[in-house]
Formats: sequence, structure tokens, C-alpha cells
Amino acid sequence: MDSPDANRHSPRLPPEIVYEVLANLGDCNNHKKAEVLLDFMAASMVCHEWYHVARGFITEERISAPFRFGWMSILSETPHRFAALLRASRDLNLPYCAEVKCFTDIIIDEDPSGFRALTWEKVPPENHAALLAIMQLTKLKKLKLRLDPRFAQSSPERIRAREYLLRGLTERCPGIPSLLLHFRERYLGLSPRPDDPCLADLIRAMAPSLTTVVIAGEPDLLTAAALATLDLRSASFAWVSVRMVNAIVCNQRDLREVRLFNLTGPGTESLFARLGDVLEEITVGLRSLQSVPHESEPLQLAFESLVSRNKGLRILKISSTMTDSTLRAVARHCRDLEEISIKNCLDMTGVGVWDNATTPWPKLRRLHMANVGIVTEFVEQVVAACDALEHLALGERLSRDNRLVGVLEWHGFERHGESWDRKR
Repeated sequence: MDSPDANRHSPRLPPEIVYEVLANLGDCNNHKKAEVLLDFMAASMVCHEWYHVARGFITEERISAPFRFGWMSILSETPHRFAALLRASRDLNLPYCAEVKCFTDIIIDEDPSGFRALTWEKVPPENHAALLAIMQLTKLKKLKLRLDPRFAQSSPERIRAREYLLRGLTERCPGIPSLLLHFRERYLGLSPRPDDPCLADLIRAMAPSLTTVVIAGEPDLLTAAALATLDLRSASFAWVSVRMVNAIVCNQRDLREVRLFNLTGPGTESLFARLGDVLEEITVGLRSLQSVPHESEPLQLAFESLVSRNKGLRILKISSTMTDSTLRAVARHCRDLEEISIKNCLDMTGVGVWDNATTPWPKLRRLHMANVGIVTEFVEQVVAACDALEHLALGERLSRDNRLVGVLEWHGFERHGESWDRKR
């Protein structure tokens, strides 16, 4: 790049001409045409002038998230080419890709039957070497791994390749703050689930920087033990047993965000009781709060106790069988709420939630409601009292209420379908 001889004998093209040349390469920000992005990266390495023109085409979002839509699985040579270009950019001292926001799902385990679907979101094994090379050259913000609990049934060669990949990830993982583990949920009932020492080693190696985990499906006991040693600020669980979630979060004293979806098995009341009192976000969805009739009351009381002691709660999202008693507890104790989302709570009306001891949330900015029994008067009171309110999503029933529509318009809200935004 820019050798002395080239400077002496090669005339410089005007930037306008370089721009026209590069424009003919295509749209480098089209996520479905990753090869065009790599063409722009290659062209930018001709000289500094070409670099500055080319960078005008490449948005920062695109270059920091080069793996959106899983193009690594579509073109097997693409990740290897990206790794080579990234290495060349480091040699030329070009500031490309100091951070990568996220790798899409990395297939750690193939189906032992030999079937593996190539989708937009999966990084297949033939690209793992390029992935490890890229991890050496940039800072990764999030790592997503897709695992199959039947890995022990794979061939010896596949097991060795798996261990090599996980060791490679372990060596390159320091500094990564976020980890998503996707265990194939349709094997939730597999028992006993084989321990995965390589995965547990990876988690322990990530511990100094790891603050966010997303777990989909049931992990093995060794992996769960490693997860329980982390100092987490955010934890999400879907299709995981309550027993396993309890084991992972019971000692998390600095946990700020917890999201629970479709948890299985008994013990949800105990889980709510063991969560701390410094939570800023609570999201509970679907089966997490559903129960048989004789168990519903203790579950409701446990959840009300949880929200009542987390007085610094900023975000509450409920999609389950909650009642006005829950909403009343939130009104009395959670004054810092900025966002509330309530779905599938047909027994929640909002009647009598506000009394002399409570006033609507002064910091509330977003209110979402769908498939709920909330009455018009509750929404009117929130809109009138919450000066910070910016956005409402009300669902079809409330959006058809002419009186409520008039109140929203009088308070400066503009309609967009079933949503409303305050005009500023």
C-alpha cells in the first residue's frame, strides 16, 4: 500500500473517479451479499485515498456486525476471505473491525444422524477455523453456541474436532461479556444428560468478563455448575427446568436483569423467593407463571413479593396469568418504572389499582398491553398522570374505544395503527 515507486510513477485518480469505480461494485451494506462488503474491503487496501473513499460506503453497523443473516454458512469461502482481509488490514494499520458485536450461532454439534440444515443463522464446522482466526484479530462482544446433548454419540473424529474447537474458543474468549447457549430443546427430557467438560472449561475461562448469559434448553450439570460461579448482571432462561435455574441464580447477588420463559417443573415460588432485591428488569413469559388452580395463589403471592422488594425496578414485562393484585403491588412499590408490558392477563383490569397511597409512575415512558382485561379508565389515568410517557401499544380492543382515542389525542398522542406516540 503506497510504496515510494508507486507514488512516483502512478498518477492519482481524483476521489470522484474512485467513488464511481467503487459504486459499481454494488451495495456493500446489503446483508445478503457479504461478498460485496469484502470486495469493498479489498479495494480499500489499494492506497489511503481508496481507503477513505471506500469507508464512506461501509457503515459502522455493517462492519461491526459482519455475520448478520449467517452469510458464513452460505458461502464457505467468505469467512476465510474475511479473516485474510482482516489480517491484511491489521498489517496495513487500517482501523477495520476493532469490535464485532456478535457471531451468529456456531454449530458445536451436528446431529449424530448426519443431518445438518444450513440456515441463515448457523456457522457450520467447515468455517470454524476461520472463525477462530477472526477471534484472534478482533474483540468479540457476544458469543452464541448451538449444542446437541447427544454429542457423545458422534464419531471419534467428530468428538476430537469438537474438543479442538472448544479449546480454541477457550483460548480466545477473554473479554467477551455475553454468552448464549442453545441446547436443542426437543431433547429436554434426555436423562441423564452427559456432562460437557470442554464447555464448562470455556465458561470458567470467560468468567472474568462474562456478565450476561442466555440459556435456551436444559444444560448438563457440569455446565450448570460452571454457570453458577459467574458474577452475572443479566440472565435469561427459556425451556429450562426451574430446578436448574434455581441452581444457577441462587447466589447471584448483583443480578440486575432476569428473563424467564417457558420454565418447566415445580418450584417457581422458591425461585422468586431466592431472587435478589436489586433487579432492574423482570420479564416473565407464558408457562413461567401458569399453574394448576390450587397452586396459583402461592405463585401469585411469591411474584408480588418479588416485585415489591425490588423497588428500583425499571422494566417489567409479564405474559402470563396475573391479576390486579400484582399490578397493585407494582403501583405501590416500583416508583422508578420506565416500561411496562402486559400480555395475556385477562383477569387484570386495573380497577382500584391507584389509591391514596399510590400515584402513577412518574418515570414511565412506554406502556404495552395486549390481550388483557384492562379498562379504559386505567389507561386514561396513566396517560393523564405520567408526563414522561412517550409510547403506548394498546391492542385492538382499547384502540377502538372512541373516548380513549379522544383522551390520547387531547394529551398530544398520534396514532400509528394500534400504537400511539406523543408528539414533542
